[in-house]
Amino acid sequence: MLVQFLLLFSLLSIIPVTSIAEVPQPVYRAGDYFTYKVKYSYTIQNQTCTIELTYRLDITRVESPIVYYNETYKDVEISDQCPWMPYENETRSGSTSIDKKPGEEGFLLLVDPSYSGEYRNSTQNPYTGAKSDLLLKYMKGVLLSGN
Repeated sequence: MLVQFLLLFSLLSIIPVTSIAEVPQPVYRAGDYFTYKVKYSYTIQNQTCTIELTYRLDITRVESPIVYYNETYKDVEISDQCPWMPYENETRSGSTSIDKKPGEEGFLLLVDPSYSGEYRNSTQNPYTGAKSDLLLKYMKGVLLSGN
């Protein structure tokens, strides 16, 4: 009996132990959608442009860590002539990898599902000197609000 125990123990000691980390899964699935109210203002050559719109993000497929989506702009209102204007009801398809935290390269609306909290970032344009402050709030990898 002791010999069998020692043999079993020696076998277990040479077998590598690997732990499988659980990858957090997103809280959303295909068919879910998120709607955001957006107000965006910028100034170019002393001309201020303000765009207000409703942005809808439809999840079309989730193959973690890749999420496929459609995005649509609705209720677009523009204050003046703007060099860039979103087209009303234009739908575009895209995909993003959600294995990143805010601030890393990628799509800021959907991030790592394990991330909840605030992300802050300030930048300054080296050419114009314009300062941009960003505050985003997330819950389980989904953007809740931003300023």
